[in-house]
Amino acid sequence: MSNYEDFMKALRAERQHELRVAQAQGLTQRHQRQPDTRLVPLPPQPTANFFPTTPAWISQIEHHLFTPELNAAIDEQKRASRQKQRLFGESQRVTKEQLITKRAMRRLNHLDDKRGKV
Repeated sequence: MSNYEDFMKALRAERQHELRVAQAQGLTQRHQRQPDTRLVPLPPQPTANFFPTTPAWISQIEHHLFTPELNAAIDEQKRASRQKQRLFGESQRVTKEQLITKRAMRRLNHLDDKRGKV
């Protein structure tokens, strides 16, 4: 990782030098059409947290946290919310564009299914 960090440090130093030279000449970012965003903060180390591990004590208390009754209640809640979404939510809503498209397709006789009047 040190090669990468050294490279990024050198790159940032070079960019800072460019900015200082430009500033000495009186050309600050205010005079540019678009502000220069090439100097971004260093990204986090890519391989630092590659395998996020659960702590060892979690497995010891997990059966206290999630009892079968609690799991059943959680599943029931999920099922109810899904059903509510299906009844009142997005899946039943027909957008204006869909209606227009369906009408246009029917006018052009591209729809075999003429059951629902839209």
